[in-house]
Amino acid sequence: MGEHGIELGEGGAIPVNADGSFGGSADGADFDAAMQACEERLGPPPADAGTQLDEDTKAQILRFTKCMREAGYDMPDPDFESGEVVVSGGADADPQDVERCSMEAGLAAQPEGAQ
Repeated sequence: MGEHGIELGEGGAIPVNADGSFGGSADGADFDAAMQACEERLGPPPADAGTQLDEDTKAQILRFTKCMREAGYDMPDPDFESGEVVVSGGADADPQDVERCSMEAGLAAQPEGAQ
């Protein structure tokens, strides 16, 4: 991530902006592009085995997956039991599609004034 301008926190923590978006900068597309580059090189990041997702978060991830499929991407079904959950869109995803689907699914903060 550092090679692509994203500074990670202690222990590799992903920086979170005040609005709840990821990346530590106002431009979420920079973070999405860095994630895609890393996924192309290393594959999707492993899920944190200790993390339990609540039902609202699971529903948001399902909406994100549906949106990405409707945008033409071959997204696997999330496997909440094993932790096989991808919310980046994969290596070939356009960062704008990822951002739009994240917002529509409720996974990213809406810009002020957006509905």
